[in-house]
Amino acid sequence: MKGRTLATSLMILAIAALVPVCLGQKVAAQTQTSVGIQIAFPQLSFDQPVGIYNAADGSNRLFVVEQRGRILVFPNSATTSAATVFLDTTDRVLFSGE
Repeated sequence: MKGRTLATSLMILAIAALVPVCLGQKVAAQTQTSVGIQIAFPQLSFDQPVGIYNAADGSNRLFVVEQRGRILVFPNSATTSAATVFLDTTDRVLFSGE
């Protein structure tokens, strides 16, 4: 089964690469760029975060959703040193670390 999945994936990649050529579109030259990782909030830590969302209300706050049912809120600033619990539903969430 693994071999079939790999072969299918390779076929899809090959087709995706040929589609622009077959449609007569110009394909831009690929350039190599360097990518780096920077810790956005070095003073904060989260327990199994599954999402981060902007408040979208002009307050410049971010919300982090943790898998076990907590939502934390904090200012969107690299110097932020603490997040507060916005909502805690851990007593209503079935959580097994999946």
